[in-house]
Amino acid sequence: PIMTVMVDSSSMREEEYPVLVSDLMESGAWKIIDRRKGFQATLGEQDRLHGNDRARYEDREKLARWGKLHGAGGVIVASQACRQRSTRSFNGLVILICRQTLAVVDTSTSQVIASVSNDIENDPGDRSFGFSWADTVDKLNRAYPKTLEKEDEERLSKHKDGIEKEVTEQEAKRSPAQ
Repeated sequence: PIMTVMVDSSSMREEEYPVLVSDLMESGAWKIIDRRKGFQATLGEQDRLHGNDRARYEDREKLARWGKLHGAGGVIVASQACRQRSTRSFNGLVILICRQTLAVVDTSTSQVIASVSNDIENDPGDRSFGFSWADTVDKLNRAYPKTLEKEDEERLSKHKDGIEKEVTEQEAKRSPAQ
């Protein structure tokens, strides 16, 4: 799959976001639009204005609408829940088992296109920060429906044709009549 997506940064801890984005990009299957700071600012402003309004949009729906506005075909929603394993390693370091979950939500239909979970265990001797999402991203790439790849190409082609037609029409309106 090659799809332009936004990653819902509100669905994970701040330090996990760059690791996930990096693993998505390294897989070669995703193009990332990063508007998280603007989205977080928008959410803050809307909370101040409409904090008590029961009819307001959910954050996920706002992100899908914003993703569509910026040309993203989908929004990736991620979560990671960890627990301590009952045993410790030989040197006393804690062993964590984490379940990573990724879902791709279509910005046009709000349908979940693909969703996967993956259990990982930390290496207590590894001093690097955080967990890699590479295996979970690979699982997501394999779970992405092959039929949608063709639909995405067709939708992108139609969108591109429509933009080219609009640009030609605008240029014709701006050129002086001869």
